[in-house]
Amino acid sequence: LATALTASEARLRAVVEAAPSALLLVDRAGTIVLANSQAERSFAVRRIRGNRYCSTPPFAGSRHGDHTNCRQ
Repeated sequence: LATALTASEARLRAVVEAAPSALLLVDRAGTIVLANSQAERSFAVRRIRGNRYCSTPPFAGSRHGDHTNCRQ
C-alpha cells in the first residue's frame, strides 16, 4: 500500500510539473503543499526544503510588514 501511494504521489507531481500553466496546491490552512516551476516563476514561490514552499508576494515590502510564509 505504501509503495502504491508513493507511486501515485510521484505521478501527481509529474502531471503538475508538466502543466504549461502555473499550478499551486494549497491545503485548508492556506499552506502551499505543491507548486510547479511555472508557479515558482509567476508567484515568487520557492521550495525551501523537501516539499515545503514559501512565497513572498511582489508587493510585500517594508511598509507592509512581513507577508511571507517562509518559516522553516
